[in-house]
Amino acid sequence: MIIGVAWWLWHAPAVFILGRFMANNLLTFSALAIFIVLTSFIFTWIYQRTNGSILACLLLHAAMNWSI
Repeated sequence: MIIGVAWWLWHAPAVFILGRFMANNLLTFSALAIFIVLTSFIFTWIYQRTNGSILACLLLHAAMNWSI
């Protein structure tokens, strides 16, 4: 949960970049927080099940970025 909040704080400034699909929207800002905290559990699970493979997490992150 702590990692999820840290990741949300890391990604939060993206909401305030004009021209992005999530710019200046409080609902999107809240949804982003929930999404990142929940997906932190998935990333942690992937990391632990692959014996600490950063590559597996990187590929998951890339797939998530390309899907939106």
